[in-house]
Amino acid sequence: MNEIYRQRPKQRICRFEDIYWMSPKYQKDENTGLQRPCWPLANEAQMWEQARCCQCGTPAQFVGIGTPFGDRVQYFLESEAFCLWCFPRENFTEDELALVRHAEWGREETLYEMLELLSNARFSTDDQTADKVYAELIRDIRCSMRSRPEPFQPVPAWQAAL
Repeated sequence: MNEIYRQRPKQRICRFEDIYWMSPKYQKDENTGLQRPCWPLANEAQMWEQARCCQCGTPAQFVGIGTPFGDRVQYFLESEAFCLWCFPRENFTEDELALVRHAEWGREETLYEMLELLSNARFSTDDQTADKVYAELIRDIRCSMRSRPEPFQPVPAWQAAL
């Protein structure tokens, strides 16, 4: 994997109560215009609690490191934070890429299984409200799968419900 990214550790760095919370600096994201936080490298535990994928908003699995403020201090950048599904594929080695492709295949199969379960539930109910909810869920899943086959991107309605 590319060295300018840090991967989420398997175990927590420290307990939530032991984190020394500091206010991060903010940088304007040139792509979206949003103010994205930047954490000093010393605040890694806090960063893993707060960092979200810059594309889909899920908890970050990989976070980029850079010097955005010109002060020679390195920061974790949320503008370069990605989940496994949104992480740019060119940053993986060939061995890692094979594992990621297998994981994506498994995830896609799981989505198809979910669609089948929702379809079966939809046709086995007489309730109009439930039928409408099932139909919308099925439509949203299909649309999200078509719009971005690699990587998967959640539908904004799902994010609002979280």
